[in-house]
Amino acid sequence: MAIGLLRNTRKTECGAIRSCLCLAVRAAPFALLRNTRKTERGATRSWFGLAVRAAPFALLSSARPTSYGAIRLSRDFVVRAAAYALLRKIVWLGVVPFAVAQAGSLGSIQDLGTLGGPQTTAFSVNNSGQAAGWGTNTFGVTQGFLSTPGGLIDLSGQLGGAESYAYGVNDLGAATGDYYSGGQSHGVIWTGTGSTIDLGAGSYGTAINDAGQAVGGNGQAFLYSGGTMRELGNLPGGDWSAAYSINSHGAVAGYGNVAPGVFRGFYWNGGSLVPIGTLGGTSSYAMDINNSNQIVGNASTRSGYFHAFIDSGGAPTDLGTLGGTSSYAYAINDSGVVVGYSTTGAGDPRAFLDYNGHLIDLNSMLPAGSGWLLLQAYGVNDRNQIVGTGLFDGREHAFEFDLPGGFGTPEPATYLLLLAGVAFLGLLQLIRA
Repeated sequence: MAIGLLRNTRKTECGAIRSCLCLAVRAAPFALLRNTRKTERGATRSWFGLAVRAAPFALLSSARPTSYGAIRLSRDFVVRAAAYALLRKIVWLGVVPFAVAQAGSLGSIQDLGTLGGPQTTAFSVNNSGQAAGWGTNTFGVTQGFLSTPGGLIDLSGQLGGAESYAYGVNDLGAATGDYYSGGQSHGVIWTGTGSTIDLGAGSYGTAINDAGQAVGGNGQAFLYSGGTMRELGNLPGGDWSAAYSINSHGAVAGYGNVAPGVFRGFYWNGGSLVPIGTLGGTSSYAMDINNSNQIVGNASTRSGYFHAFIDSGGAPTDLGTLGGTSSYAYAINDSGVVVGYSTTGAGDPRAFLDYNGHLIDLNSMLPAGSGWLLLQAYGVNDRNQIVGTGLFDGREHAFEFDLPGGFGTPEPATYLLLLAGVAFLGLLQLIRA
């Protein structure tokens, strides 16, 4: 393309390049396209930036070089120049302050408390803000819990006080996880009505949807639905698998081995397990799936380190890190907000959220003097409430962090660009009148 542009330049009788302006005009789209980035769906990611960059090109295209090399300004040039100035004003007065304000917005954080011991971890949260997780009691025994406005409910009371872990909770308050009996793990469903369902020895439950379908692993990934246990099989070449998430439509994500020590994430929706790729390395792990079938997890890179990824139906897209070598995504909501944790340049873990390809340290959104250091984020609901574990005044506690109101809603750039177009058309009619 660049060679073709150069061939179209012509020398004037004075030896100067006559069409240098035309060259700049023709080269502009090439420069713009080189600066656009592709999303995981192949669409232009920086479309709004492209529109702003393209405006000067549109202006230049209406300025025509004369035979003397001077620019003859047309009425369209004046109109477009005015519209471009208006567009820049809208961007700087509208989009930029919005982005800055949102990035610096302060959410609210809640300590979910303890079960009497020093440590708690929240692993998932439903759309009512009820979290599921585990913590130690006063005797040092780990017990699963559900959070309530009045404190944590110890789920082990329904299991005779056995060691237990709660991993998933649905909007009806039913939870799934596992407990230990005779030194062996048993997957379990806490129905929310005071009863439990034992999923069998050697199993564990990981997630449950509002239809009461639970998934987990017992050597193979399974789906429990309506009293029936269905094994989902293994990936080609593998002999082990586990399911880690199920959405409202019954689609499942998880991972399994494909060779000794080599693992691949998978997607299942009624047929065989469909493997998910890597980020240039050998292994991947799928941890969550939303109702748009977007899958998040982590995968190895060419360097051997693991990075968080999102897969929207094509290949996994690397979400990057917070300056360190590794990152891990654990959950995604239906707005596409992803949470997990990453190492920093100093090698320390920090909870993150990712929205539209922007990785943000969750600690940067904490109110000043909160006393918190957020280490890992494991769950997020459709109300943008995030749960995980962090240090509160030096003690490891489960947290629930509410993002600022409006976070994750469509960006105003769409409406501002439409406004700019309307203003342009109005200005054009006024000048041409």
